[in-house]
Amino acid sequence: MMNAELLERNFGVQFPEELDGTLDLQNGAANCCKFNRWGTLVAVGSTDGRVFIFDFVTKGIVKGKLIVYNAKTLKMVSWGKQNSVQQVKQIVIPRRGNFIITNSQDRIIRTFDLNDILDCQNGATIEPKHRVTDIVNKGKLIVYNAKTLKMVSWGKQNSVQQVKQIVIPRRGNFIITNSQDRIIRTFDLNDILDCQNGATIEPKHRVTDIVNK
Repeated sequence: MMNAELLERNFGVQFPEELDGTLDLQNGAANCCKFNRWGTLVAVGSTDGRVFIFDFVTKGIVKGKLIVYNAKTLKMVSWGKQNSVQQVKQIVIPRRGNFIITNSQDRIIRTFDLNDILDCQNGATIEPKHRVTDIVNKGKLIVYNAKTLKMVSWGKQNSVQQVKQIVIPRRGNFIITNSQDRIIRTFDLNDILDCQNGATIEPKHRVTDIVNK
């Protein structure tokens, strides 16, 4: 009986009951966020293109750093301009935690050295280490070499619906995609690596969301 009461009190509610704190986005609107491996820093992407690096303990911006995309120069600037910025759609901090990958509305994937961001002076320009342009998204699955950033192979789903999210589990032997048709698909990574470019790849499993919200 005691265990049931503890479970009900601690796990019976599926949402937070108390507000722990907030992060000041300088009048920005958060669109995505990602913690580093240790949970000490969090990168927050806003709808106006700015990326904030917060110390999660103090809830403050690390060394006053705020970076923003400028679509004309395709560079990163600190406390930068508001004109011609592209929305940051997704931020990824790999397990090594020493660089940041951003995906913006201009279909350009950029990688930045985290130390360059933390050590820069306000107003300094930060060049991305790498840049990959995604020209179009029609259900394509493209594999790049992480060191050379050259394309290894590409295939496509048996659907032209846009791929909204891709997840590669830690084992790294398969890929999970979430598409606009509300179908989650799993693919064997070797099937993509071994296929002819442009070939249709059949998923190993499919999960359909039948709930229409």
